[in-house]
Amino acid sequence: MIIEAACHCNDVAWGTCPQHGGKKTPGKCTMVEDPSSVPALVFNPDPSFEPINTSEIKIMAGGYALPESILQEAHRLTHGSRQKDYGHPLDDYTRTAAMASAMLAHKLKEPLAPHEMALVMVLVKLSRQINAPKRDNMVDGAGYCWVSQECLDEAERRKA
Repeated sequence: MIIEAACHCNDVAWGTCPQHGGKKTPGKCTMVEDPSSVPALVFNPDPSFEPINTSEIKIMAGGYALPESILQEAHRLTHGSRQKDYGHPLDDYTRTAAMASAMLAHKLKEPLAPHEMALVMVLVKLSRQINAPKRDNMVDGAGYCWVSQECLDEAERRKA
C-alpha cells in the first residue's frame, strides 16, 4: 500500500477534509505548499501479504481508500522494473519494429517506426478488449500509448 503524506483528496474543495480542519479552499491544499515535495510513505503491515490483483490501494490523507486508476497503474508499470528489464522503450521498440518490418517487407512501403510498433500493440489490446473486456487490456493499452509518445520524445532528445 502507498500512504500519501500530502492530501490530494477532493474533500479540500468541499471543506470537509479532516487534514485541513474543514478549511474551504477549492483546489488547493492549505497544509502543504508543494504536495510533490512530500514523499509518499510505503506501508506493508504483513510481509507475507500478496495482492489479489495488480491494483494498489492508495490510502489518502483523511483516511479515504481509493483504488489505483487505469492510468496510474499503467504509469507504475511503464516506469518501474520493465524499463530495467527491457531497456528504454525507444531501443526495445526499434528492435521490435525492425523485426516486424523485416517479416512484412514484401507488404510494406517503408519500415515501421518504433512509435508505430507501440501503436500496433495498442491495436492488439483494443482487439482483445472488444473480444473479452478486461481491465488489463485497458491498462496495457494506456501503457503502450505512453510508450509510443516516449519513443518519439526520446528520438528527439537523442537527435539534439
